[in-house]
Amino acid sequence: MDLNGINEYYRMFDRSWNPYSEQGYRHYIRSLEVMKYITKHQFVKELLDKREIKILDLCGGCGIGSTALATVILKRLTDKHISITIVDIRNEALSIAKKWAKERLGIDVETIMLNALEIHKLKRKYDIVLLYGNSISHFSPWDSLILFSTLSDIITDKGIVIIENVDVGSLLLLGYKHIWTEKGPVVNIHTSYDLHKGTCNRLCMAIGKSKKGRVSLHFWYTASLGALLYCFFKELSIMMHPWELWTSYIFARNPRNMRIQKEDIVNILGRKAF
Repeated sequence: MDLNGINEYYRMFDRSWNPYSEQGYRHYIRSLEVMKYITKHQFVKELLDKREIKILDLCGGCGIGSTALATVILKRLTDKHISITIVDIRNEALSIAKKWAKERLGIDVETIMLNALEIHKLKRKYDIVLLYGNSISHFSPWDSLILFSTLSDIITDKGIVIIENVDVGSLLLLGYKHIWTEKGPVVNIHTSYDLHKGTCNRLCMAIGKSKKGRVSLHFWYTASLGALLYCFFKELSIMMHPWELWTSYIFARNPRNMRIQKEDIVNILGRKAF
């Protein structure tokens, strides 16, 4: 995972993800509708029998996903106690997340600046682990072996993992392979491909500004992502986004207790893998 590249990449999308901006607030409102949909899933409904719910928002950025999820749950079930931990490598985003959640939920959320692949260091368990905003694209298949192994170890007995994925098949059909214009506005250009890691290297440039950065991404097919998750969890379910035909949500629970360590991957690819 290219941590420096990720920081540079997201600085160009401040207005899209910062809920205090017009674009970011619209994204939050859309996220509320998505969470209303997600909480209808059977895995989530069974989990909501619990009095206290602990949410881990992994790669959570400004906290839009977890704040929207908690808002929907508390509006529907007012007797629940929810605690939120938001983990990201961007300290500026976490500061926004803490303020936004306090204003929206009236609670103090915990924010931790940490690489998601080191989440085991917290030595805690959560009822819901959320990877929202297609953050899974920052993890190569090799990264994901370590990530999913860790996630299977940090969820509670009835705990679930929820991952949002933008399907690569749909992206290729829409033209993402070569040049893509994103909100910002930002031009996103394919520059190279790493065969060993399975990652595409993208050059991002903010239109009309001097900002630019490089980021390595792995674009998942929903089927491939689900199949890999199924190696770590006995129960898996896929739900399509309520209106985006290229986006899906994968729900996983009941871990198989399969463990893969970072050193296992290093023995195959060498230190360059990380």
